[in-house]
Amino acid sequence: MLRRSITVGILFLCLIIMTEGAAAQAFPFRALKKGDPLPPVTVESLDGKTLSLNTLNKGVAVILFWGADSAIKRRHAITAMRDVPRNLAGLGDNVTFVSVNVLGDSPETITSVAEKAEFEGALYRDAAKRVYKAFGLFVLPSILVVKNGKVVAGFGYTHNLGEITKGEVEVLLGLKTRAAVEAGLHPKSHEKSEAEKEALRYGNLGMSMLRKGMLPQAEEAFKKALKKEETYLPALLGLAEISLRQKNLEGAKRYLRKAKSIASEALDVVLLEAKILAAGGRLDEALKQVLPLSLTNPGSEKVNAVLGELYERKGEMQKALKYFKKALKACQQRK
Repeated sequence: MLRRSITVGILFLCLIIMTEGAAAQAFPFRALKKGDPLPPVTVESLDGKTLSLNTLNKGVAVILFWGADSAIKRRHAITAMRDVPRNLAGLGDNVTFVSVNVLGDSPETITSVAEKAEFEGALYRDAAKRVYKAFGLFVLPSILVVKNGKVVAGFGYTHNLGEITKGEVEVLLGLKTRAAVEAGLHPKSHEKSEAEKEALRYGNLGMSMLRKGMLPQAEEAFKKALKKEETYLPALLGLAEISLRQKNLEGAKRYLRKAKSIASEALDVVLLEAKILAAGGRLDEALKQVLPLSLTNPGSEKVNAVLGELYERKGEMQKALKYFKKALKACQQRK
């Protein structure tokens, strides 16, 4: 029990102090490596046409693999199916975009996702789930970039997946250098305004008070931060955390809605939503939302700590301890 308490205490300090970056961009295909030819897997469109993926051997092909068996996968699929084709538009006829549902979701679900993404292209489906084995998929949604039938790059889901994919294709087509693409993806930060600086100051104060368990003082600081900058995400997340600790579920949901209106795909926002689901007794739904994040963010102390908390709520202490240890290790490596 003492060891468990020490672990949680250290984790709490780490999670409050540390900030999380973008989703990790590990190559999300276990059975492929760069330079490999595409496996000869055949998929079928909703209107009955078949496509053997290894026939995508001319020019550049971008394949989106996705599924919608959970709320978060569905949301990410909609974002990817909307953003990737839009970013590729205008790059020329030598670029082919293909959408493949790999979880055997129903035609109605696939059509619904496409409509929400405003995607009008062909919708392919792998009802037999052969792609999973042939490509070694372990992250959804994922993008595979191919040139003349050979694997060039692969990306797991992240909030700017469309921009990342466009940059890779621009390099392949000789439209931009990789240095230019990287500069566009990671622009130099602008000078903060006085309001932004004040919001940051109050936000840091709020985090300090929260870390010490001084909830009224933390709440006051976070609200002052929002007066300076009403879209200051850390303050909204901090106020939601305070609401959860005070068992004010409706208050936490209110701050979550505001946070999602600013950055619905941000890791901290997704984790907050899972914690609120758990607080409302929807543990299995919360786990279904967070477990995919442990694949895209395997070294994240926040993801692993939330998984530990969820399994602890379920009474599955071995799994809880497993994820708490991962979180603690990640935290110690960051220091």
